[in-house]
Amino acid sequence: MPPPRISTAEVAASIGCAPTTVTRRARELGLGKLVFGRLGFTPGEVEKLRGVVQDGPGRRHGSKNKPKGEK
Repeated sequence: MPPPRISTAEVAASIGCAPTTVTRRARELGLGKLVFGRLGFTPGEVEKLRGVVQDGPGRRHGSKNKPKGEK
């Protein structure tokens, strides 16, 4: 029997980001497997996501959107 998959919400909670961030990065990296219409992750995939997903709200440093007053 394959190991149980970890949900997008569980991954997001463990990393400290939004579930949509997890979904977006998983698609970019080709991670996760659809299980009953929802993405599920192995523990190894969660560790890969943890390495590339920023914790907390906001955009990565150097993103297109800059604070007001900066050019």
